[in-house]
Amino acid sequence: MKPLQTWRQKSWQWRIRHKIGYGYFLSISLGFAGTISGLLVADYYQGQGIEQLADANIQSELLVRFQIEAERMHLTLASLDSFLDNSARLAQQQERLEQTQQKLRSLQQELEAFLDSDPVWLAGDREKIKKIIQDYNRELQNYFQNIKILLVSEITPSKTLEENFIFQQLKRIEISESVQGLENFSYQLDRLIEIAQKQAREAEIEVENAQGLEKFIIVVSSLVAVAIAGWIAWRTTHAIVEPLESLTHTARQIAREEDFTLRTNVQTEDEIGSLATSLNLLIETVAQRTTELLAAKEAAEVANRAKSIFLATMSHELRTPLNAILGFSQLLGQEINLTEAQRNNVDIINRSGEHLLALINDILVFSKADAGKLVLINNDFNLLDLLVMLEDMFSLQAKSKKLHLNLEISSEVPQYIQADENKLRQILINLLSNAIKFTEQGSVMLRVSYQSPVISSTTNNQQLIFEIEDTGLGIAPEEMETLFDAFTQTQTGKKLQKGTGLGLAISRQFVEFMGGQISARSALDRGTIFTFTIPVALVDRPPQKNVPKKNVPKKNVLSGDTNPEPVDEVKGRSLSPELLQTMPDLWRQQLHYSAHIADLCEIEKLIAQIPECHEELAAILTKILEEFRFDIIIAVLDQIENRCPQQLEG
Repeated sequence: MKPLQTWRQKSWQWRIRHKIGYGYFLSISLGFAGTISGLLVADYYQGQGIEQLADANIQSELLVRFQIEAERMHLTLASLDSFLDNSARLAQQQERLEQTQQKLRSLQQELEAFLDSDPVWLAGDREKIKKIIQDYNRELQNYFQNIKILLVSEITPSKTLEENFIFQQLKRIEISESVQGLENFSYQLDRLIEIAQKQAREAEIEVENAQGLEKFIIVVSSLVAVAIAGWIAWRTTHAIVEPLESLTHTARQIAREEDFTLRTNVQTEDEIGSLATSLNLLIETVAQRTTELLAAKEAAEVANRAKSIFLATMSHELRTPLNAILGFSQLLGQEINLTEAQRNNVDIINRSGEHLLALINDILVFSKADAGKLVLINNDFNLLDLLVMLEDMFSLQAKSKKLHLNLEISSEVPQYIQADENKLRQILINLLSNAIKFTEQGSVMLRVSYQSPVISSTTNNQQLIFEIEDTGLGIAPEEMETLFDAFTQTQTGKKLQKGTGLGLAISRQFVEFMGGQISARSALDRGTIFTFTIPVALVDRPPQKNVPKKNVPKKNVLSGDTNPEPVDEVKGRSLSPELLQTMPDLWRQQLHYSAHIADLCEIEKLIAQIPECHEELAAILTKILEEFRFDIIIAVLDQIENRCPQQLEG
């Protein structure tokens, strides 16, 4: 009794890892011992069952094989009379009988050897089984020998097979008492096989019982081990739970109140005491990092607000004079006294102004693309006209640098397609502008081709392939990985102090948003090739033509007239107050504001919100947006607002 008390006192002085370790060791040892004992006992019974099962299976297999060969030989002997008129077939059957006879002898020897090996289970008396097998095989051999002696005789020709002597003798042998007795041997063999198969099933049950006993012993030993482990855990609970509860309470309070001034008390010097000390250090580190993150977050929010204010101010201040420039260029284009060259120059001014307005939107577009706010607006348009327009836009810039600007269009490229025209135009403008900007001599080539779909010939989707090749300064290999990153410039761009580092990033976002891919390959001092593909749909009819701008009264472009004639038509319809009044008031207010600040992307987003039942309104607004006629939208919305007070007064 005294040694037991001494052991208990020492056990309370152990460290926690010692208590837990000894408990695990004891429980695992008991579980292992129980499992081993269960396995040994179960293996003994299972081995007996497996041995019996093996004997039963071998006995059944040998008997079945012997019966199959015996019945095959019997059937072959009985059918020899049908081959008397065909000596070749008769010889084949005799050869097969010889082979079967050899197999039967071999199987008889195997069975006798198995019976002499003293198996655990037998289907009957050993000597009785041997006698049945030997008698059965002997009668079959006699049957075969009698037929062989008969077949040695010469077959005399006769009118019919039934009149043949050998045929008649074969029939007599078949109905003889010895041959008929083969059926009795076959029946006795069936009984032996049935008993052998029954013994095999009983042996399987014995094996299953042994496996069940093994599982039972393992479960019992495991339960005993769990019970001992539970008792050890209960004994160590008092030494562990109290400091752990204090530590957990402090951690929860800090997480709930976010009060990083709290600290947990260190009550012991064991592992839990070390854990409490580490937790206090962690709380101090988290408090310091949280303070730093809050300061960084506030700085980022201030910078983000400053960026937003800057973008909004820049957009408003630059768009207002550009809209005036575009308006005056439209007025000049309506003059009838202009020469053809002057009219072409005015058109170039107008298109360049529109492009400059689009460039102002680049930063806003890029920020919206990063936020996932891009809207895909597909429309039918003339691809060839777009390419020719781009050639005209950049021809003067190329000539001023003495560069050759070439446009190569494959004969298979369709003229009319359906895609997002504005985004495709912006991609090509960005890439062509960069090509001319960074090329000092040589040429710039724009190639356009297409490939038909491969998956299905019934689909109308096509793949357009664009290549912009220049003979410029090229790009270093180490800069190719970051080429399409935002606000990233190559060494060439930095030396020439050209570009903002946004054009390629926006182009990649537009291409991928349209469902295509873009890539580049380059070599220093040899030039660069940009390649991108986009899926498009073929259009069988040309896009609807807009009413010429020369029919637009001048006051609608720059004056403050509140009742303009909205002349942009789609399918014979023009933008009218009735069409806009089908949309909610909040939507019209957002459209009015976006038109005032010429926010192209926001208007595209609003068009995408128009339901399918008002697709005519969406088509008309898309056409107006392509011509940058924000004044028409503003005028019609002002007309709606002017009507409302009159209706209230009436």
